[in-house]
Amino acid sequence: MTDLEQLIEQLLYEEEGTSLDFKREQYPFAGETPDVKSELLKDILAFANSWRRSDAYILIGVSEVPGSRSQVVGATDHLDDANLQQFVNSKTQRPVTFSYRAVRCDSKEIGVVHIACQERPIFLKKDYGRLLKDVVYVRRGSSTDRALPDEIAKMGREQLAIAELVPDLTLAIASSRYETPEGLYARFSVRRLNTPQPEDLPNYRKEDRPFSDFERVNYDYYRDLARYVAVAERTKGFHVIVNNIGRAVANDVRMECEVDLGTGLLLSDSSVFPRYPRTGHSMLTEIPRGVVEVSRDVWVQRWDDRAVAHADLGKIQAGSEAWTSNRLFVGAKHTGQYTVTARVFCDELSEPIEHAVAFDIEVGEEDADIARLEELAEERARSSDEVREYLASLEDES
Repeated sequence: MTDLEQLIEQLLYEEEGTSLDFKREQYPFAGETPDVKSELLKDILAFANSWRRSDAYILIGVSEVPGSRSQVVGATDHLDDANLQQFVNSKTQRPVTFSYRAVRCDSKEIGVVHIACQERPIFLKKDYGRLLKDVVYVRRGSSTDRALPDEIAKMGREQLAIAELVPDLTLAIASSRYETPEGLYARFSVRRLNTPQPEDLPNYRKEDRPFSDFERVNYDYYRDLARYVAVAERTKGFHVIVNNIGRAVANDVRMECEVDLGTGLLLSDSSVFPRYPRTGHSMLTEIPRGVVEVSRDVWVQRWDDRAVAHADLGKIQAGSEAWTSNRLFVGAKHTGQYTVTARVFCDELSEPIEHAVAFDIEVGEEDADIARLEELAEERARSSDEVREYLASLEDES
């Protein structure tokens, strides 16, 4: 059972009110006169303007049974959502947020009109059928009425207060938690490494370093080293940072960024990185790859022609910021400046906030033998956040 089907099952046990109405028969619509079609228009406007804290629903093909579960009789035909949207929103002074869909219930189909909580008041720009322009229709209990002047004024004040108390989310990126965030612009270099073929690399020898009785030699160390450094050098990692400079808490904050792979810009997440190479492994603590599931708050979906980066930042209080634990890795096939649009979402915003992020990337190429690969791996280890945090912990202990 889907979430919507579960919700409808709950609604069947509720009574009609400011957020719920049952209609046994479908609204007459196609080919009907304005007087007839104005009944549906009036109900949608009334629910849109009603005083409620949750979304409103009109269930069509349901007969109310007070004090018990309402009876599902089914709808013989359905309204077309696109036509209904055009019909309603061509007549109001601002768009109405609603939808119509058919849903299976008790082996029958019912029509569901879903009216979200939204900016009010909403009224007609001119008379239509039995409805008058500039009149605010509102749901009172299980009936529809005209809003009083003080109610309309209160709607306006309410919208002003809501507008002042919304999150305002800014975006930034940072290559390290120990450096100043780059903001929305980053300039960096990456390189393609020409490494020896795996079959041309020697096995690591046990005599190259002492091993305890509880260690085993990683004979593929040099092959692991070449793979790790080649992947790491062709991209640069960035934490995603969202700062809530607004006056209200932001819930379920997330970032989404889509890239056309035809531009040459590359996006990846930590799942593409091989492990940092080791010359030996402990037979007591070594856990086979794939046994432990690593939780990531940054991930990338890839298709043949595009990639979409996602970042989850959770709940951000007003005046606070949040960083992703993981990093988004950015690279390019060719030297150039690349600009992408990142969209930041949260539950309190009706539409995402868009930010333009620019990457000025220089792409180089280098031949790398074993000695160079080891040098590059050591440089990365010394500059990693993990190493810095470990050294900082040692300083704290001393």
